[in-house]
Amino acid sequence: MNRLRNNLVANFGGQIWTMAMGVAFIPVYIHVLGIEAYGLIGFFLSLQAFFLILDMGLSATLNRELARYTHSGASAREKRDLVRTLECLYWPVGIVIALAVIAGSERIATGLLNPVSLSSARTAHAIALMGLAAALQWPCGLYAGGLRGLERQVALNALNAVFATLRGAGSALVIAFVSPTIEAFLWWQVLVASLHTLTSAFLLWRLLPTDAHRPTFRAERLRQLRGFALGMAGTVALSFFLMQSDRVVLAKLLPLNEFGYYVVAATVASALTGIVQPFFAALFPRFTGLVTAGKHDLLVKLYHQSNQILAVFVMAVAAMMVLFAGDLLLLWTNDAVLAAKAGPVLSLLVIGTALNGLMYLPFALQLANGWTRLSMLQNLVAVVVFVPLVWLLSQRFGGRGAATAWIALNVGYLCISVPLMHRVLMKGEMRAWYLQDMLPPAIAAILTALLMRLLVPQVPSGLSGAVALIATGLPVLAVAGLVSPAVREVISQHWTGLTRRSPQ
Repeated sequence: MNRLRNNLVANFGGQIWTMAMGVAFIPVYIHVLGIEAYGLIGFFLSLQAFFLILDMGLSATLNRELARYTHSGASAREKRDLVRTLECLYWPVGIVIALAVIAGSERIATGLLNPVSLSSARTAHAIALMGLAAALQWPCGLYAGGLRGLERQVALNALNAVFATLRGAGSALVIAFVSPTIEAFLWWQVLVASLHTLTSAFLLWRLLPTDAHRPTFRAERLRQLRGFALGMAGTVALSFFLMQSDRVVLAKLLPLNEFGYYVVAATVASALTGIVQPFFAALFPRFTGLVTAGKHDLLVKLYHQSNQILAVFVMAVAAMMVLFAGDLLLLWTNDAVLAAKAGPVLSLLVIGTALNGLMYLPFALQLANGWTRLSMLQNLVAVVVFVPLVWLLSQRFGGRGAATAWIALNVGYLCISVPLMHRVLMKGEMRAWYLQDMLPPAIAAILTALLMRLLVPQVPSGLSGAVALIATGLPVLAVAGLVSPAVREVISQHWTGLTRRSPQ
């Protein structure tokens, strides 16, 4: 449990720092480059997410298999051969990614985006650089999956924090003092992506157990892993399509500057994933180990405890973001127009993202059991419903319509997918998941946040405003935590430990 705790703390610290580096310099990007160029940066982020489809489930497969190997006593040679086998598939795809985007950059610039002040030639050049940067960054996913499977997440997060700083702060310095252009921003991304990937590869191979044999490509391992990997590939592809369809539709329907406002709101809303992903990253390999060892009782206990703690953090932060969305954007950007336009969209996106975040640990349990069919089928059904809904609502309501469709999608997941999962993998535990794990912290967080909004009708500007928001959010987090049995148990254990160590 000490390693799980350390991994979770490291994941939180690394994720918070990475997210901070990702959002802290957005006002600089907008101020120096303009909202239209920032719209291109938003498209760059979508392009990187698109390439997750080509992962083919390999990073999750490496994560799961190394966790299984660790708990089943597999040899060092088996682990090293597995990494080399998947590595040999990953790198050629990165080359194809770069060539494909570069070749199609002009068509994308003129057919998909709607630049107003930027020329089509500059937009096409920027897209070509995006393809190169995304392709060089892409293999990091495989190496990160391996490090998570080995439960060496402290080292992984330290590495990611360093490169997040280089990526965020470095870009701001480049455009502020070297060249205030989107091209300079993207060339810096190319350099950082190259260094990040090479360093990640070195770290994984350094931490794998040593063996006298040279690691080799083994085609039979691919055949053995085919079912899980293909299931993950289908799930990731459909999930990407769902997650990015709103941006694709809005990029086509809205002027690029209006699309930029939506991207800002979506970027801030995605901060909630900075809470969820550390839990998923730490618990997926641990769930896998317990499933492999057949320790069902321990698995059930850990499943409920982790879901309760996750719900406390997600619901407390989400409630504050929904009710203080405009204030948060104004404090962050000091741009009243942006806050007014993006604030309502941010509130809606946060609701959907919070509901989506509650699905992560049930999904981790499915993957730990090697069961990918449910998630793939649910996403397939969701595509049929969600994409037309996004198009219809976006045409009428713009960004608010797309955000409303996002809420509807995740309500469906909560009401349909979760019961199906529990009936197969956690029989008899569904009622506890809803009524004990999720509902108490959700109600407590919402009611307390509403009270704090009434008590703080106006947030001051500057540093005092940031302090006020933090001070306002702490009671929300505290009340949500106190109604959660798992959080109370953790507090009790720590208190008991402190009293036992204190001098009599």
